[in-house]
Amino acid sequence: MRAKIGLLALFAAVGSGGNIVLNGDFEADITGPTNWVNGASPWGVGYPGNGAFTANTGSNYVDNGCLGSGCLATAFLYQDLATVIGTYTLTFAYDLGYNLDGVSGPAELQVFFNGSQVFDVAATNSNTTDPGWVQVTVSGLTATSTTTRLEFFARDDPAFLGLDTVSVVDPAVPEPSTLSLIGIGLAACGFVRHRKR
Repeated sequence: MRAKIGLLALFAAVGSGGNIVLNGDFEADITGPTNWVNGASPWGVGYPGNGAFTANTGSNYVDNGCLGSGCLATAFLYQDLATVIGTYTLTFAYDLGYNLDGVSGPAELQVFFNGSQVFDVAATNSNTTDPGWVQVTVSGLTATSTTTRLEFFARDDPAFLGLDTVSVVDPAVPEPSTLSLIGIGLAACGFVRHRKR
């Protein structure tokens, strides 16, 4: 009985964990980013046969090709995350895309967590081929309430800027592989205990 209570306490302490972003890989989308709020200069869903490049993972991604300096105010995509007060880690992938008409122009992606800017990449995009996806990890992000906004703002004047594989996790929550090892260890302890009886 004590072993069962200890096991329940362990899993209660671990919590549900995992990625708290809903549809961070955009696989549930064809017409628009499900579970996300889209700005006046909307992000569209790119998928095989309908996009500037291929997804980072899976089939879908979102992209934005907003032109002009006002894009960083109108080309937003955000989600209000269910959080507990604590520290989180954000990961995502972006692709600056490429221009098909040979015109160079500014490209920028800004990311905000809980109202604070946590990432900014700005470049003059003169790519004539796709530069590929860049994986970004930002650790030590603080949630101060039960709801925390994650926002992406984009501008890519000559092309489309892609976003994919968005994840926010509590680093205190064990990875699934760690939980598997804990489960195997507990099962082995239970088997040994059962054999001694």
